Order: sequence, then structure tokens, then C-alpha cells
Amino acid sequence: MRSLAFALCVVPLALDAQQEGAPKPAALEIAFLASGYTLSLSVPASEIVDFDLPASSAEEKAKVAVAISDLSQPMTLFAVTAEAGCATATANVALLGGEAGSALGSDDHRPEFQAEYTIRCSNLQALGEMRFDYFDRFSQAERVDVRVQSPGGSHAVAVTRETPLVDLSELM
Repeated sequence: MRSLAFALCVVPLALDAQQEGAPKPAALEIAFLASGYTLSLSVPASEIVDFDLPASSAEEKAKVAVAISDLSQPMTLFAVTAEAGCATATANVALLGGEAGSALGSDDHRPEFQAEYTIRCSNLQALGEMRFDYFDRFSQAERVDVRVQSPGGSHAVAVTRETPLVDLSELM
């Protein structure tokens, strides 16, 4: 009986430790404003640059710079219908925990790219679908967990390489 009680205590802890070692999936928060929307992206660095950080060689440092440049162009990664008349107002991208000499820390945070965008639209009602060309640009990307905040409430959807579309008109 003691063995069973011990197993019931240890197995969940082992599963938690195993899950902590895996990188968290990419996440995108979309929040609607009166004249557009904001995007907040958090993605494991290994999914973007396809190697473990920190970057040590000149080639790896160049890949990080290209990734930051690509992530600074949200309309090419998360495309919406042209009829909505949307354009990037602000784009801020940072690599956290991936600098040379930085430690992952005691709680094993993995390096990740974080980006904040503000998108302005002339016709928000025509927004329609958001196409995730993100998957075409980043070959390691398989899934993005999307949370949409709108006046109608909060909605969550998983977007994958196989289904790279979100119908925003249903979520606004």
C-alpha cells in the first residue's frame, strides 16, 4: 500500500518535471481596438532560428538578426484581407535570454523572442481571415496558441501548419 501511495505522489512530479523541460508553444494574443488591433507574440527561440542560443558564431548571430528583422514585419507573418486597409503602426521585437553569456536561470526559462505590434486599420469590419504566413517563414514552427480578446469576450484557438487560418470576423 505504501508503494502505491509513493507512486501516486512521485509520478505526477515526474510528469511535471518532464513538461517543464519541453519548450512552451508559441503564443499570440490579439486584442481589438476601435481602429485596429494589437498582437503580442511569444515564441521559443529554437522555433525561429533552429539552434540553441546563445548564438556563438557569426553565422548564428546573423540568423538572429534576420529573425528579428522578419519578426518586425507582422503584416507579412500574420496577413489579413487587403480590404481592411491595415498597416503596422508599431513593432517592437526582443530576444530574451539568448544573449551571449546569459544564463537560463534557476527556473530554466528558455530563450524566446517576444514581439509587440500595433496594427491600424481603415475598415476593421472587413478584417475577415488572418493567414499565418509565419509557418512559411519559420520552418520549425508547427503550432501557435492564439487568444483573441474582443468586446464579445475571450476566444482561444490553436493554429497549425496544416490549418494556418483564423476567421477573425467570427471572433470580433
